[in-house]
Amino acid sequence: MQNETEFFSTDNKKKLYLNGFLTNEGIYDTIFEVTHFTVLDMDGDKAVVLELSVGDEPEFYEVLHYMNDTVYGYLIAYRGLEGLKADGTFSYSSGAADNGTGKLKLESDAFETDILGYSKSSQGDDNLIISYFINNEPVTEESFDSFMNEQFGKKDAVWYEFSQRNIETELSINP
Repeated sequence: MQNETEFFSTDNKKKLYLNGFLTNEGIYDTIFEVTHFTVLDMDGDKAVVLELSVGDEPEFYEVLHYMNDTVYGYLIAYRGLEGLKADGTFSYSSGAADNGTGKLKLESDAFETDILGYSKSSQGDDNLIISYFINNEPVTEESFDSFMNEQFGKKDAVWYEFSQRNIETELSINP
């Protein structure tokens, strides 16, 4: 996070320093600003999650994860990693009736979402049909709502302002 080590961006398959990633060295059509970060367990070990803003609004997250002697970066759209919890679970949304909760599985070439529960919509003959699932098993709307309320009630991830002091403090506490 201090621009001293390259990371491998799984999004565009390049090794980059953080500043090059943020300032769009021929990669994206925008410049990112890191506004906040958190350090937590995403898939059995620690990861750093950077909140990336474009203008005044957060639009993406970059998850930095060390494995196999390399730091890997995973770019995730804002709606793909909402409500991040201290246990590494999060919510995601693809629309009003298409949403769920999951946990990331981080691999050296990409990430995958281990979906814990979700709802999905489909168009019936005359109306919208919403189906609910927990652990890929169909459930009632009430069971799904209870499951999601439990998820929303979990302890939120602690976000820190992206500053030199906070980086040094949090990375020394959470090596």
